[in-house]
Amino acid sequence: MAVVTLTGHLGSVGAIPAMLAERLGYKLVGRELVVAAGAALGWSPEEAGDFDERTGGLGRRLADFFDRVALTQPEVGGMMSAFTMSYADAAGIGRTAGERYFDELRQLVLAVADEGDVVIVGRGGQAILADRADTTHVRIACPVEERVRRVERRDRAGLEAARALVEHSDREREAWHARYLDIDYRSPYHYGLVLNSGVLPEELVVRLIAEVVESRERAPVV
Repeated sequence: MAVVTLTGHLGSVGAIPAMLAERLGYKLVGRELVVAAGAALGWSPEEAGDFDERTGGLGRRLADFFDRVALTQPEVGGMMSAFTMSYADAAGIGRTAGERYFDELRQLVLAVADEGDVVIVGRGGQAILADRADTTHVRIACPVEERVRRVERRDRAGLEAARALVEHSDREREAWHARYLDIDYRSPYHYGLVLNSGVLPEELVVRLIAEVVESRERAPVV
């Protein structure tokens, strides 16, 4: 019985989680945790998604509203723009909801880990399960430019749109981990293994992770 947490910025992980789970014969969980945490609070999947490694929540919806007003009523939008905050800055507006969501998410991550033989993608697993000896924490790194190209191909978007999405996602992910888990998401010290998918092919990344996990299963860390 073992657990792997796998995380990476937008555009870095690709098919690695599914390939790894298949190779190890483990369950794969990721966004299912978001939906389940939201359901426990009576939220729709879309509402829960506002807090999925994001600090926005209500602040995000207000910012989106301000943007729509600015497009349709420029004179009002200009006045309101002074009050528009970034997702990270707006986090305080949805503080209670964000904390409730995180509490549910944390309990779900712990429960899934207790079942064992699972690959958990993102959702703060590297911090929530930091003290578990049966867990291998992996970060998949990848240069920004390569991630932008991947997102552009995936979304069939323009290069600048893809770049904006990647940069925004990076800021949100890092802010979420800092706020709710009090860690620097980018620090290598939260992971037992850091692999660069911009240099290594996915098949090799999967093989290297699997070899580490299988080796630890044979000789558990005490």
